[in-house]
Amino acid sequence: FKTGDDILFKRGGTFTGTNWYLKHGGTKSDPAIIGAYGSGAKPVFNSGVHIICTAQNIGYITIQNIKLTNTGTGSAVFFNGGNLSNIIISRVDVFNSSQNAIFLAAIDTYLIEDCYAKDFDNSGIVIYGSSKNPPITNGIIRNSVADGQGANQDCFTIHKDSAGNDVGPNHLLINNTGSGCGEQA
Repeated sequence: FKTGDDILFKRGGTFTGTNWYLKHGGTKSDPAIIGAYGSGAKPVFNSGVHIICTAQNIGYITIQNIKLTNTGTGSAVFFNGGNLSNIIISRVDVFNSSQNAIFLAAIDTYLIEDCYAKDFDNSGIVIYGSSKNPPITNGIIRNSVADGQGANQDCFTIHKDSAGNDVGPNHLLINNTGSGCGEQA
C-alpha cells in the first residue's frame, strides 16, 4: 500500500497470517488507517500476527477498532523506527502477548486511547527511551486498561531503554486502570 492508503477489515471476521511491517504512513489531511468496516465485533487477528513499524521519517498512522490475540513472540503493536510522528492507537484490544501489548519509542506526538491489554508477559503499554531522534515525546495515554498476570508484568511503563537512553518530555496518563501486575502499575 501507499502513503495515505487505508486498510480496513470486515467486522466479525478472523484473520491469521504473518507480521505486518508498516513502511508508509499518511499525511495530516489524509492519515493512513488500519481498522474495521461494517457492524459487529472487531476483526480479530489471531496466531502470531503483529503490527510492526521500524521505518523512518513517516507519520500520521492510525490503528483502530481491531483485536489481536495469541500474538506469540514479540510485541503485538510495535513502533520503534526513527523520526516517527503523529501515531494514534485507538480501541485496540490485545490478548495473550508473549511480550508487550503496545510498545512505542522514537515518536513525536502519540495518542493511545480506549485500548485493552490482557495477559501479556512483559508490559501492557510501554513508552520506551531511545537513542533515536526524537526520543518519544508529547503523548497521551487515556481511558485504557492493562490487566496482567502478576509476577513481573508492568501495566503502564514509561522508562529508559536498556542502554540508559531516556524518554523525552510531555507524557500524560489520564483515567487508565492497571490490575494484576507485579510492577509499575
